[in-house]
Amino acid sequence: MSDLQDIIATTSIRAFKSGYNFGRKEEQQHIVTLINQHEQETDCDCPGCESWTNAFEFLKKEIKGELNG
Repeated sequence: MSDLQDIIATTSIRAFKSGYNFGRKEEQQHIVTLINQHEQETDCDCPGCESWTNAFEFLKKEIKGELNG
């Protein structure tokens, strides 16, 4: 499951940055909105769902430029 999450995160970030380079801030905001929506839909404290919640948080921070590296 971790490999799938890595692929999703990498692809999402690449697509987001590509949109950013073309000045599509509306689309970027739409992506963050979708992430927030799906994060709420999968809100669960079980160990399996916890990793998805962490992936959503990672994506939001990466999109907002809050991660170093």
